[in-house]
Amino acid sequence: MNTKNPPRFYALTVSGAVYVAELTEIEGEHHPPYLKKLAQVGSEGSKTPVGCIIDNGTMISIGRNLVLFVPEGGGLSSYQRDSSLCNTRYHGGSTSSIIALALTKERIDEIAAEWVAKPSHLDDWPDLRWKTDTIEVLRAVGDDHPRCSITEHYIPGRLMERSDWVPAEERLEELSRKHGIVMVAGGSRASEENAPVA
Repeated sequence: MNTKNPPRFYALTVSGAVYVAELTEIEGEHHPPYLKKLAQVGSEGSKTPVGCIIDNGTMISIGRNLVLFVPEGGGLSSYQRDSSLCNTRYHGGSTSSIIALALTKERIDEIAAEWVAKPSHLDDWPDLRWKTDTIEVLRAVGDDHPRCSITEHYIPGRLMERSDWVPAEERLEELSRKHGIVMVAGGSRASEENAPVA
């Protein structure tokens, strides 16, 4: 299965809510992006009713929770994809803190059943038992999804570092561009514009 730019992903939150984050158009369905509550698991419940749709934004941000937002702010003509850097007036609805993310409904159902059997506490979010599943979603979303972004400022280091979900080649390219280094076979060299003056 090609998972780059997934059409949807699923989330389990600390309140026991299971959501689908719908990112692509489905004929006859609500216009994306949106979050839809699919189920309520566990004894502590979210007050959001099952079937509720959260759709007040043009992008979904993944961080401590899922947030709908409008990617603006920070200037007259800026396009800010990081919801933590946008003025909160551009934020729409959100979920409670994330326990885990998954690419399939079947997997989030398995995670929810495991979580009900042994719940996490508020201090344990996101739960490291499902770190691999969460990283799989973050890798699939990546840095350039048209309707979803990752808000690194809200992802705690104990869950993951950027290096956990961004492939090494992409990180190397980012650093090369940032520091003006041109990659060549067998090594690297400084670009002419950043080369030291003799």
